[in-house]
Amino acid sequence: MTTAIATTDRAPTTPRAATAAPKKDPATGKWGFVCDVVSPDGRRHQTRRKGFATKAEAQAALDRVRTSVRSNSYVAPSTLTLREFAEGKWLPAIRSDVAATTFSTYERALRHHVFPTLGGLRLSAIGPEDLKALHAELLEGGRRNGQGGLSVATVRLIATIVGRMLEDAVGWDFLVSNPAKRAGRPSNRGQRLRVPEPWSPDELRTFLAGSAAHRLAPLWVFMARTGVRRGEACALAWADVDLTERTARISRSLVSVDHRALLSTTKTDRSRVVTLDDATVAALKAHRAAQAALRLQVGGAGWRDLGYVFTAPDGSPWHPEGRSVALGSARSAPTTCATRSPRWPSRRAPTRRTSRRRSGTPTSRRRSGRTPTAPRPAGTLSPMA
Repeated sequence: MTTAIATTDRAPTTPRAATAAPKKDPATGKWGFVCDVVSPDGRRHQTRRKGFATKAEAQAALDRVRTSVRSNSYVAPSTLTLREFAEGKWLPAIRSDVAATTFSTYERALRHHVFPTLGGLRLSAIGPEDLKALHAELLEGGRRNGQGGLSVATVRLIATIVGRMLEDAVGWDFLVSNPAKRAGRPSNRGQRLRVPEPWSPDELRTFLAGSAAHRLAPLWVFMARTGVRRGEACALAWADVDLTERTARISRSLVSVDHRALLSTTKTDRSRVVTLDDATVAALKAHRAAQAALRLQVGGAGWRDLGYVFTAPDGSPWHPEGRSVALGSARSAPTTCATRSPRWPSRRAPTRRTSRRRSGTPTSRRRSGRTPTAPRPAGTLSPMA
């Protein structure tokens, strides 16, 4: 971590300190400056800033450096690289502040799309022009398979993640200013927002009728007729279902983190009770009987009695990603004639939070971080039983 430079009560009077002024880089058209400060042992130390769009911005930054030197609050540039800061400081600090799926998104975005280009650069040396170049590179050829670039929405998401990380670096005294604020994000002007169109009621009925013999049919019926999310349905336990009262309590969810299923809270961190109609109650009763028969057939040693409603042949819950794969295979079967991507007609009204996700803004349980926090308490998120 960087340390403040101790100075005298007045500004240093070294030649460069007295004559430092913003200069324009003819190669990039950006402005920057070099200024001298004095270390505690009296030796002169140079600090550099670059990437400012205008001379006025560079002059304002130079004035802030001089003021911080006078007030003994100057922050020396960090010698950490971006990757060292991200892996050694930032990611461990925010891990307990965001959902596991959000953390995985942050970590993958940095590892796959940011570290290869900027990971080896000193954190304090990264300017807005470097971030702009990264955005252009990702748009042009950012796909990991080398076949084309990433979408504007994806690059905007990556830019937001990097911007948050650098803002925290400022708050933790690793940086003086956040270059991502001057770099901005790629414009999405002219980009059409692609909102998946859900199946119509007729298409949904066609799909359910055509896939009635599929092993996951009871799961699809439950999702279609209650509007619960995929992970919530996969995490449902018989203890949460009351077929007499015709209700199901939704209190947890199976989420996929790096392709590993983890048991977590619901997306809203709240439990709720959904009402079951006649068709859903009938489907669950038939499914429970079939599951009991399968348990007897498999035998005690081959059955994991974990209490889940929708299970694999050994009693373990369905992986939320595995369910999607099976749905795709059922949709392509000759008995099914639904043609668009499977998406249930939602019973939930759009919320501001879902709108933020569609716009590419990473969601978390905290808007910004300032200090490292303690790890998540044990039991908050656990591997799938």
